[in-house]
Amino acid sequence: MEAAASKGRRAEPRRRISGDERRESILQLTSRAFAERGYDGVRTAELAESAGVSEALIYQHFRTKAELYRAAVDRSAEIFYERLGPAVADGAPVEQRLERAIDAFLAFVAEPGNAWTVLTLNVSDPELADYQRELRGRATGALADLLARDPRAAASGFDRKELEQLAEIIAGGAEALATWWSQNPKAERAELVSLLMGFVWSGFDRLVDSNSSPAR
Repeated sequence: MEAAASKGRRAEPRRRISGDERRESILQLTSRAFAERGYDGVRTAELAESAGVSEALIYQHFRTKAELYRAAVDRSAEIFYERLGPAVADGAPVEQRLERAIDAFLAFVAEPGNAWTVLTLNVSDPELADYQRELRGRATGALADLLARDPRAAASGFDRKELEQLAEIIAGGAEALATWWSQNPKAERAELVSLLMGFVWSGFDRLVDSNSSPAR
């Protein structure tokens, strides 16, 4: 009876995923392959294998490996800004928002999807390298905007160029710290954030005092 009943039952139809869902799945899985083996060190066939699809299916969504990588970079940047946005959105003091931004950045770097690695890979294609720099420039520009809201920066007369230079210093320090953390994963993120914040604001206060002095 049970056998007959089971024969009479139809198997549940498998849900057909949409093209957008398939594209996102390809991006997620190939991003890991890029992060592990680099842009120049992985072929499209290997990316397809990593994603569990055919190479022909990848080419249905992305015409070239460069286009696939650019899309992976866009995806990583989008994830980053989703993490960063809430950290700096409200009207809290600049120091507090910067601390939250650094914490969000380090949390993003530590995520297992390797999105940060994709954003910072060395690539031989000059157009892709330029695109990476453009995205990084947007991030440091947003950081410079945040610093400009600090009353001390306004009072000391920092111009836009100086604020962007400070933003580069902070971003570079956060990147270096993230690299160190990847090699020393037992370190506490909160301690790293506190260390970098102390360094940043100590230097910032000195610059403010210097800029505000009559000798300037």
